[in-house]
Amino acid sequence: MKVLYDHQIFSLQKYGGISRYFFELMKHSYGLFEYDVSGVYSENEYVKPLKLFKEFPLKSYFKGKRTIVSVLNKPNSIKKIKQKKYNIIHPTYYDPYVLKYIKDNKLFINEDDFNTRLQKIRNNISSDKFKTIEKNDKLPVFINNIEKEDYILFTGQRGGYKNFGRFIEAVAPLLSRYNLRLICTGQSFTKEEFELLDKNKVRERAVSKFVSENELQNMYEKALLFVFPSLYEGFGIPILEAFVSGCPIVLSNISCFPEIAGEAAMYFNPYSVDDIRQAIEKIILDNSLQKELVKNGFERLKYFSWETTTKKTFKLYSEITPLNNKTKLVITVYDMIHEYFPECFPKNDKTSFNKYIMMINADKIIAISNNTKMDIIKLYPEIDEKKIEVIYLGTSFER
Repeated sequence: MKVLYDHQIFSLQKYGGISRYFFELMKHSYGLFEYDVSGVYSENEYVKPLKLFKEFPLKSYFKGKRTIVSVLNKPNSIKKIKQKKYNIIHPTYYDPYVLKYIKDNKLFINEDDFNTRLQKIRNNISSDKFKTIEKNDKLPVFINNIEKEDYILFTGQRGGYKNFGRFIEAVAPLLSRYNLRLICTGQSFTKEEFELLDKNKVRERAVSKFVSENELQNMYEKALLFVFPSLYEGFGIPILEAFVSGCPIVLSNISCFPEIAGEAAMYFNPYSVDDIRQAIEKIILDNSLQKELVKNGFERLKYFSWETTTKKTFKLYSEITPLNNKTKLVITVYDMIHEYFPECFPKNDKTSFNKYIMMINADKIIAISNNTKMDIIKLYPEIDEKKIEVIYLGTSFER
């Protein structure tokens, strides 16, 4: 069996969960299936050891660079797809260009009609989607010894549905009260974020810095706790990264988080500043609870590994490998962020539309959590539920 992964996500991401996912599938494919990757250039850090791409000649970042890389890579993708030597085409994102070359009966729908229809579905979806679990926890009456270097960790992007604003408002009094710092990983703080920190009087206690994967694991290991306050995620690889690093976790109690973390996290209502603050403070104050969550996290990791992910993906590939030599299309749906939070993306963003076209035409759809699968069914009831399979992800951090 031979599988083609296309260039899309490797043109767009230097780091990121989606490119990590496809890198791990390739890395663990030995003895299961052969793979090829389309595209010529990539700056993705994960795939560098595999030597699949050339380095883009202009190393410094400039506006439009990712678009240029994608445009240069796409003809190579088309060329390889046209060769028809692959059993499975597994695009790494939602650009429907592949349909022209592997599907005889493509579904076409007017984009304006689709957007109108999607908006009606959004309006009809019950608010239960974001309903939160009521909690009645009491704070412990004792306090552990807090070192000056103790810090709370926040990783990844911070805009929109990541809920960074409420998080800062919630955590600010705790940083001063317990002499803590906030460390964020990723891009430097924006002007608006600095204003947010200033408003809450914690600018001098907060820092954001870009870190390597090894540095990131070290930061999880040393953090007092990790907070993931998103309003929605498709899976949440940082949860597993914290588990394997022995870091206590405080999470939103909506979306896929309870499904992934189980009893290995403290939960809060992400729409309530007070609830976020109380949950974080409870972890700060309770050493025994910290240890219990870390222990439960190690147990929870048994359910997630890239080896298992790849074996289940191979099984899915095998089930649809055709006898008539016709190439089959598999796509992975990572989340329904664009459908539920369109305000976080440019008005001309076509991700929802492209995703829908690809799902309708796919022979199999991989959803990365049961929550994601149910969201697909809720938003697009005409998509055959039988062709959606849930395959969890893993973590590459070493324990």
